[in-house]
Amino acid sequence: MKQELQFFSRRLWNIIKEIDEDALLYVAEHIRSSVRELEGALLKIISMSEFKKCKITKDFAEEVLKKLIPKSENSNSSEYYKKKVSTFL
Repeated sequence: MKQELQFFSRRLWNIIKEIDEDALLYVAEHIRSSVRELEGALLKIISMSEFKKCKITKDFAEEVLKKLIPKSENSNSSEYYKKKVSTFL
């Protein structure tokens, strides 16, 4: 069992090193509720990347997570920014 865990952790570390830094920042900025949700989002992105055999970029992460992130988070409207700023006042 210990050998399997070591193999899995090495494999996961190699995958994470291949993820574009902008993609990681995008996920970290938009998934803030819990570590489990963050881990689930990363696993979903990694799984889809392996399935589609493509590199993990910010655009790819956005596409994969578009159903997890509320539309207001994707909006560039002034209402979105007003709402965000008002939470700090």
